[in-house]
Amino acid sequence: MRPSINLDLDIEHYATFNWRAVADVITMLGGVDIDITQKEFRYMNAYIHETSIESKVNEKNPAAEYIKGPGMQHLDGVQAVAYARLRYMDDDFTRTKRQREVISQVLANAKKADLATLTNVIDTVLPQIAFNVDVGDILELAKGVNRYNIVGSEGFPYDLTTQMMGKKGDCVIPQSLASNVTKLHAYLFNDTDYKPSAAVWTYSDKIAEDSGSYKNGRGDSDSSSKKKKSSEDREEEENSKKKKSSTEESGKKKSQSEESSESKKSKTETDSNGKTVESTKNSESKQESKESKKGEIQYTEESTTGENKKITEESKKSNEETKKSVEETKKKENNAEPSIGNNPPTAASSANSGENPGPGDIVD
Repeated sequence: MRPSINLDLDIEHYATFNWRAVADVITMLGGVDIDITQKEFRYMNAYIHETSIESKVNEKNPAAEYIKGPGMQHLDGVQAVAYARLRYMDDDFTRTKRQREVISQVLANAKKADLATLTNVIDTVLPQIAFNVDVGDILELAKGVNRYNIVGSEGFPYDLTTQMMGKKGDCVIPQSLASNVTKLHAYLFNDTDYKPSAAVWTYSDKIAEDSGSYKNGRGDSDSSSKKKKSSEDREEEENSKKKKSSTEESGKKKSQSEESSESKKSKTETDSNGKTVESTKNSESKQESKESKKGEIQYTEESTTGENKKITEESKKSNEETKKSVEETKKKENNAEPSIGNNPPTAASSANSGENPGPGDIVD
């Protein structure tokens, strides 16, 4: 937003400049005397290094511009610009105070400069700045520099707060812009009854909305808010799905855990004495298995014993029958006629009987 719009100012002329232009003016007017604090010194040489390179003043040897320590220093253009840029050790309000100190000393030096010096400054600086003021008017302003004074210094906005606003960083927030514009016009134009325009009120509401959004953690509320809201809705939907999926998965794991717990419980119950015992089903199954095995072993033993006993009885019976058969054979042989293999009758018995030797008799 341009100052002529958001502050209700009618700015007709302008001049913009870079670091090199400011450094050249300060150096050509003799530099400034600044008391550097310890905190400021800590950052000074880093800023001097960057300013030397960016402004192309002694860019090949920035270290030549370094200062040696805190305390009162006479600063040239590069060093003074670096000093005016410092902000990390404190805040933006203190930085603007440093800038006002440098400007005040430069104006004082310009008042003491002769016309030749001022003309040389103009010739050096004009090519480096952009402006819409007539060069003749600039020369007239330079000639009347002794008449200029800094009569006051006011910060804007008057009523403010500071707040971190995302990528915008630490911002100064007017409370509110509309009321601060009224006070600004009272200071610049002595118009204490100034009524801000509709544009200022629009910007004021926008600042309040944006700062409120950041304060509440909702981020940007600019023209892309719809896109961001849509993106946030999609992200919320995805997170919801992930959460639902996570809940279902957690439920499954919980169910599995409960089943596993029940299984373990059924397998490892404890008796009244606190000893772990197997479940009823497992116990019955194992008992049946043991009884089954015991029955098979017993059956096998009984079967084997019975078969062995039967064989023994049959063998005994067979032996008795064989013995009986032998005895009957011997009895028959004793009552039958001699035959081959029988003992031969004696000679006496043969002579006495008057019979001839029969077959089977063995004669020597």
